[in-house]
Amino acid sequence: MSIESFYSFGSTFSRQPVSIKNDKLNWDRYCELVIGNYNNITLPVTFKQTSGKRWSDLLPHPSVSVCIISKKFYKILEEKSVTGLRTFPVCIIDKQERDINDYIGISIIGKCGKIDYSKSEVYEKQYVPEGPMIKHYKGMHIGLDTWDGSDFFIPVGTLSIIVTERVKSLIKINKISNISLKNILDIEKPEYALPKTSKF
Repeated sequence: MSIESFYSFGSTFSRQPVSIKNDKLNWDRYCELVIGNYNNITLPVTFKQTSGKRWSDLLPHPSVSVCIISKKFYKILEEKSVTGLRTFPVCIIDKQERDINDYIGISIIGKCGKIDYSKSEVYEKQYVPEGPMIKHYKGMHIGLDTWDGSDFFIPVGTLSIIVTERVKSLIKINKISNISLKNILDIEKPEYALPKTSKF
């Protein structure tokens, strides 16, 4: 499979979908949720609605790699034997303190090698007139030599979620809401945002 066949996976930046949060989980616990390590986490994980009105298939969260998806979406993934996922139970509470039972958490257990930014297109961009020129890197060249073949996976050293063309097609065909997909060769990152060190 060629590098052009992969996409970043996340929620859109619309304010309409319901957003959720758990104030009791610190950054390390969020990271463990993302990669499927539940040893230090009490299940089910409780999330409360913080904003928005529309209940979408992917609920936005301040830690963007935390994925709380609709059971409808998960059923589609399960029926198509999509790989690279592990689920965890969640309790969603809306602003009226009512339980919303239509969601499930997914962790990403698929893996690939590190992103090689030496293969990216490098250029400089100026954000404001007379401001400094910021070096940018375009294209996430993931380590396919150690990719485990999963449909959902995370490059070593990051919490960036990548999906295959097959997942993209399922999302489009089934009109799954509030999901942003971008070809990894079109992703741009400023130099200061590149991953430096990670325990993952």
